[in-house]
Amino acid sequence: MQDKLLQLFHHFKESKGFRQTMIMVVGNFGATGVSAITIILLSRLLGPEQFGSFTVGFAVVLILSRVFDAGLDATLLKYASDQQELAKNNALFSYTIKIKLWLTGALALSSFILGPLTAKLLNFDQPAIMTIAFLLGGFSVWYEQLITMLQASHKFKEAVLANLYQSLAKLTGISALFLLGWKSSLITFSWYMFAPIIPVLVAGSLLPKSFKLNLNQDFSKYQSFMLKMARHSAVGFIAAGLIENIDVLFVQKYLSTYETGLLGGVSRISMMILLVAYSLGNVLYPRVAQYKDATNMAKYMQKAVVMMLAALVGFLVFIPFSRLSILLTIGPEYLAGDKVLLILAGSSFLTLATIPFLALFYVFNKEWYFSVSGIGQLAIILFGNALFVPTYGLEAAAWTRLVCRIFLFAFTVGLAVFTYKKEMRKSLRSS
Repeated sequence: MQDKLLQLFHHFKESKGFRQTMIMVVGNFGATGVSAITIILLSRLLGPEQFGSFTVGFAVVLILSRVFDAGLDATLLKYASDQQELAKNNALFSYTIKIKLWLTGALALSSFILGPLTAKLLNFDQPAIMTIAFLLGGFSVWYEQLITMLQASHKFKEAVLANLYQSLAKLTGISALFLLGWKSSLITFSWYMFAPIIPVLVAGSLLPKSFKLNLNQDFSKYQSFMLKMARHSAVGFIAAGLIENIDVLFVQKYLSTYETGLLGGVSRISMMILLVAYSLGNVLYPRVAQYKDATNMAKYMQKAVVMMLAALVGFLVFIPFSRLSILLTIGPEYLAGDKVLLILAGSSFLTLATIPFLALFYVFNKEWYFSVSGIGQLAIILFGNALFVPTYGLEAAAWTRLVCRIFLFAFTVGLAVFTYKKEMRKSLRSS
């Protein structure tokens, strides 16, 4: 048993994919640490009430960034990850940039109408924050576009640097406001939403030299397979944006801005776990998309099981430290959200356990997985929040999110294992 463990350890150590994963996870963890300090300063500067206002605006931006991504990032990771097809990759990058130029332009132009309307719908007393959310929300879309292009190009170090640039920009601005004592949710929110554009402005130093932008070329031969997957991944990714943030809007509408602030504060702690999951996924998705043979798939399945178990053990380790994590980060004003944090942390660790199996659907020809999993989660999150938050309060929002993640875990792992076994049998028959 010990020999097998040592053999597995050495296999991980020598694996290029493992090294890239560690670069992404460790690098993004460092950037996340910078972001965590920023959130600590924000939450302590604003307090639960004003931080609730910040959280509502931030939730809207995160949802908008998923909507206006239109499923294109996932499509790029699948089809633009082969480094032997540079001309094709440049065309795919240019195609997605052209689409997003139209989408984010429309978003900015409609901000002064949609912002106040959304604030009224949510019983939110700061329509200016909503207007800024729509006006600057496109910056997050372009930041994600840059990160996706770097990952698809296997420029993982540069992707970490881009993340670090925007994190440091946020920290610098918020630190200045903290020292000045400017307790304005509008000012802090405006800077926080502006910061993601900074790495985009220096994209030329991060992207591979082979990248050539050409918006006027004929994209017709790429549209069919890009849009085929994008239709499914858009549903999944928009649903994911709603799943991760819609509970904030339900709490704001049916409860209070103070309770929204509590949810926003403890969500930021659980979000750090999710960022580890997303960093892991950002490495796994383009790598697994290249696996075509049974040998690599079998090795990967062993790694997936190990990563899943590690995530579940991680939650058990976190439990005794949940209350302390609030005290050391967002502050004692948020201790009323301790139980909510435990539930949200459970859902985040479960997401982390799901990611290695979700990556398999970038090689399996089951694009419908993204649609079905997204719609299933969205139904749970919408009905759960609508039915239970008005009656049972803040904890109902957290429990709804956990049930949603349980569904995703069971559906993803079950379907991945079933499909993997089916593909292995097919491979054996053909050999």
